[in-house]
Amino acid sequence: MRYSPLIVLAVFSFALSLTGYSQELTRIDIPFDKELSHGYFTYKKNLHIEGGIEGDVFCLGGRTTVTGRIEGNITMVSGTLEVAPEAKITGKIITIGSPFIGPKSISEWYDISMKDTYYPEHLTTLESLKRCIFRVMFAFLFGSLLIYLKPKNIRTAGLEIRTDWIPTFFVGSFLAIAFILSLFGALFFFSEPIGPILFVALSCVMMLTALFGLVAVYEAIAYNLKKHIMKKWGFVHAFLAAVLLCEFLFMLPILGPVIQFIAFIFAVGTTLTTRFGTNKGWFTQAKKVWSA
Repeated sequence: MRYSPLIVLAVFSFALSLTGYSQELTRIDIPFDKELSHGYFTYKKNLHIEGGIEGDVFCLGGRTTVTGRIEGNITMVSGTLEVAPEAKITGKIITIGSPFIGPKSISEWYDISMKDTYYPEHLTTLESLKRCIFRVMFAFLFGSLLIYLKPKNIRTAGLEIRTDWIPTFFVGSFLAIAFILSLFGALFFFSEPIGPILFVALSCVMMLTALFGLVAVYEAIAYNLKKHIMKKWGFVHAFLAAVLLCEFLFMLPILGPVIQFIAFIFAVGTTLTTRFGTNKGWFTQAKKVWSA
């Protein structure tokens, strides 16, 4: 018995939502009279630094507040970083997709999230709506252009998701984990000259791979919508409906990031298994040929 990938995606996302995503983040305090002679790493924790740390601080998620002293770099990924005016940081401040709250006099602050404000504590409703509309328009126009230029490649990559979605998911999971670990490795060398170059190179490769594969994911969803629901509509309407459906799911408060990560897994997985929709092997002459 064959199960639709959309059903498995929904069940898998619901299962992940029951594994502690709604729990409150643990608070970790480093008091003012405590000195650490090594670096510090936190994952989805609320860290409050009043004392001193001799080393680099790397925080993934959560909220970090610094009022003490850090003799090294501090990096925040997908969280919130707040630095008090009396805090002393000898190294660089690096924020990746994270709001930064602190004095504007800090010169060693590097933001890798394309934000145009210095204190983006949270987006307003109007800003969120504008960003959502822009994402939908960009995804639809970019996907339509790519389908127009490379229709066979997109159909091949989408067919890979619809037929061999289990191998595609496992290959995509391995590639996604490899990408994430490589980016984290580049972050540790960000203060060195090779760090930013390596980070930008890995980000470009991951972005190109994910963009092509995400269009294939939209195509696979549009194919199922046209086949089962929108039978009297054209493929363009089904493709737009697929983009709107995905963007709506991505905006959900708890399931949204999980579904977006699963879509990313399928995207990079089908890109790797089909070699950008060419169905040629990476080290051989050919892999396989799909019949129309």
